[in-house]
Amino acid sequence: MKKPVTLAPEIQILEKRMSVPCTYPRLACAAPLLSVLVACAPNANPTSEPAVDTNDNTVTGTAGQASDGDDPQFGNPDIPSESLTSSGQGGSNCSALLARIRDFSRDHPDFEGVVNGSVASGIVQTELGSNSKPQVNPEGAATHQVQSFGDWYQDLSGVNQAFDIEIPLVSDGNGHSVFDSNTFFPLDDKGTDFEGFGHNFHFTTEIHTRFVYHAGDQFTFAGDDDLWLFINGRLALDLGGVHARQTGTVDMDASAAALGLSPDQEYAMDIFHAERHTGESNFRIETNIDCFVPVTTLY
Repeated sequence: MKKPVTLAPEIQILEKRMSVPCTYPRLACAAPLLSVLVACAPNANPTSEPAVDTNDNTVTGTAGQASDGDDPQFGNPDIPSESLTSSGQGGSNCSALLARIRDFSRDHPDFEGVVNGSVASGIVQTELGSNSKPQVNPEGAATHQVQSFGDWYQDLSGVNQAFDIEIPLVSDGNGHSVFDSNTFFPLDDKGTDFEGFGHNFHFTTEIHTRFVYHAGDQFTFAGDDDLWLFINGRLALDLGGVHARQTGTVDMDASAAALGLSPDQEYAMDIFHAERHTGESNFRIETNIDCFVPVTTLY
């Protein structure tokens, strides 16, 4: 894979959900320019991620097909809290992913105290539930010390606080759209305080979107901690666990049969992420999928 250019950091906090139409097939959808003033911010990380082998496990195709892989030196933009701005704009936007971020306290039993040290597969089942949320696998959850998974992707008063953000995808000039941050702290000015850690860690990310699958499509995620990617309701990428940055790629062509995909048809993509331990927060998406249409009715 070619080395992408370093990207300008941009994140926008949305004060309300957006309903975003898009026209298919293979239309480069128009999107308003995201303009965010970026300022320098402290980057104090007094507690580091658990020490593990820093080589990424590159997962290609369906979940479970893992092999050692090189960790490319991606771009390194900061995303300070000062760059987060309010927005209530709707309209066409194929160049962003809308996400619900839920802020937790370090005292939650599944955050901060748990350290897996490497990818912990099997925490969730291989198919989404009827509510389009991941279903916990009791055996895997017990093995990997997950006690209250039902809290992670629900708005629960007294347990978490929910905020909607927009994650912009920027062209790298080579046919790929990219979002890349090694300081992914979208709630530094929201939710709970830093709890003594220099940033607001301890949050989950939930994304629901739709896309048209074309031959050659791929989707890559790199980051920490947990990441589960479902396509057409089926688990396509399993990077669960509290671990250092890991990379996984879904080759849609190679996984088409397992995921039930046919070219030029529209499918759901559902992404579930968790930042559960202090020290680092990496979040990178790279894809050549043309257009994402947010689904805001599933939160």
